[in-house]
Parts: sequence; structure tokens; C-alpha cells
Amino acid sequence: MRALFSLPVLDDATGEIIGIIAPRTGMMTSMGAILMVEGPGALVFTDSNGVRASHGHAKPWVEEAEARSWGFSKDYETCALAV
Repeated sequence: MRALFSLPVLDDATGEIIGIIAPRTGMMTSMGAILMVEGPGALVFTDSNGVRASHGHAKPWVEEAEARSWGFSKDYETCALAV
């Protein structure tokens, strides 16, 4: 069973969505590192300059190498995914 809120994982070579992963504190995304997950979908990020931002409707993604470091495995198929 997948988490209530999840992020798409993009293949490092093609950029295609290859799966999903639940957001976790410290995970690097397209919008920076996740500092906090506030409820079902509101994320607080920090970018490389240390700027903190809260996004209630952000649609970040995670690259495959980063997702693998958090235990992601593309051994299963993703039937449908809205981004």
C-alpha cells in the first residue's frame, strides 16, 4: 500500500516517471530538500541557498538515484499516476 501523499520518481536517463515514493524529511527533490511534511501534501523546503519555502500545492519530483538512497525499488509497476 502506498502513502497518502507520494512523489513521482523520474528515471535518471530518460526523465520518465518510473514509480512513486513517500516524502521524507531530508529527501532531495526538484524544489530542494524537504524540511517538513505538513499534512497531506503541504511541504516545507530549503534550497541550496538556505531559503525556506512552504508550498501547499507543490508538485516536486525525485530523481531515481535519490529515491534509491531512500529504499525505492522499481520492481513493481505503476498503473496510474497524476502529476
